[in-house]
Amino acid sequence: MDMLVYKPSILDSFQKNKYRSMPVNPDLQKEERIAPKSETFSVLIEGPYGVCSGTLVSKKHVLTAAHCMVPSGECVAIHKVMIRPEDYTVFALGTCRSKPNKPCPSGHTEAKKFNVTALHILNEYFEKCKTGDLAILTLSIPEGQPDLPHASFPFKGRKHSFGEYTVSGWGFDPINPENSGSRVTSANVTVVPCKESHNDHICIKEDETNACEGDSGAGLLDGNTIIGVVSYGTDCKTLFQRGVYRLEHQQAKLSSMTDGVFTAVSTHTEFICKVITPEPCTVTADSELDEGYTRLPPLDENDYSEEYDN
Repeated sequence: MDMLVYKPSILDSFQKNKYRSMPVNPDLQKEERIAPKSETFSVLIEGPYGVCSGTLVSKKHVLTAAHCMVPSGECVAIHKVMIRPEDYTVFALGTCRSKPNKPCPSGHTEAKKFNVTALHILNEYFEKCKTGDLAILTLSIPEGQPDLPHASFPFKGRKHSFGEYTVSGWGFDPINPENSGSRVTSANVTVVPCKESHNDHICIKEDETNACEGDSGAGLLDGNTIIGVVSYGTDCKTLFQRGVYRLEHQQAKLSSMTDGVFTAVSTHTEFICKVITPEPCTVTADSELDEGYTRLPPLDENDYSEEYDN
């Protein structure tokens, strides 16, 4: 039986929206600012299905969302996923990607371009569609490149606390649309109990702060530790109208909102450890590394057909 994966259109509402995520706080749009630590690890991912965000979790690995690897609005079996590592480019070690005739402003640093050598997608996402929304990109590191700074990740099964955390992403900026996909933005978000029960979900309060198109895959950080990855949530434009204009006619929409959802990293420590080994790994000693994933290598690798048929 084929394993299916679902990723709806980015223009849909919460119930259909799987490509949303990031803050709309106007205070975050300043040209002169001090970047939080989370932005050191945040990367921009450009691929065939648009822009996503991710977080460095080793010297050469980026953790992001699995739904960034499939086309919008389609259900596809894993063996029909047509993307390859060479389809993706990662920009890291900076907070800005300059555009023609638009250099990075003061307070931002130009991100460096990295090619991708392999994609690793958690199989659970193709089985359940709503959980296991994680993927890892392996980067090609040029000779002489200093070690990339990266976030740590929690022990398997570690429970997160409710409260305030930081999320950073490169997605749509509703206040300055011209900066979308070229600047990293950060915000504090509040983790709350989830209204729907899934063992690998972390939920955030969406009344004032959320995420936008292109922030999928962004990391939810507790200091230097990544605890979640942006999966889905409410259309950020609704939240922008609420947070900036306080329009009365938006209150009905806001009262019916569900939580913004992140995939809990601690639930899938085995997956991360299997991919990034022999990098240092914080999995517990008695944990069995049995969580399956599919690796999509470059087209010229000899072992492609065997791995893809698994």
